[in-house]
Amino acid sequence: MSTQIPDAIDRLVALFEASLPAGTLVADGPQVSFPTGEWAVVGGDGPVDEEEDAARSTQAWKGLGALVRDESIDVVCAVGSSTGNAETTLRPRREAATALLKAIEDGLRADPGLGGFTTGGAAAVSDVALRYPTNSQGLAAVLVFTINIPVRSRIT
Repeated sequence: MSTQIPDAIDRLVALFEASLPAGTLVADGPQVSFPTGEWAVVGGDGPVDEEEDAARSTQAWKGLGALVRDESIDVVCAVGSSTGNAETTLRPRREAATALLKAIEDGLRADPGLGGFTTGGAAAVSDVALRYPTNSQGLAAVLVFTINIPVRSRIT
């Protein structure tokens, strides 16, 4: 069974780079630690010390003859804002992370087909969770979310 997950991640990296403010780090995959400032991750939930899923998909044959397959791809993503110091107030970090997610959602609304990649629906954020990681670099507010991407493959 083949998948379009790699292409979906590439499309999301491009969308994040186009949608987020200049200077925002966009990472393809998880990072070892979070940098100071604003950042986004496609295919991971931010700074982690454990193995994690970057994406998952479910597939189903469509119609007779096994020539068309629908795939529903869920890509794990994160946006965050890190203090880089001993700041103890999380509200500014949370507001900055929320602004990054809004920019991504605006990008998805402007191009719900990811440049013609999706079929049978629009790419969209399907769930969001808020985390407050801390380490020697300070505090961060991180919004971990999933983007669902429906695609259809024709087997030739």
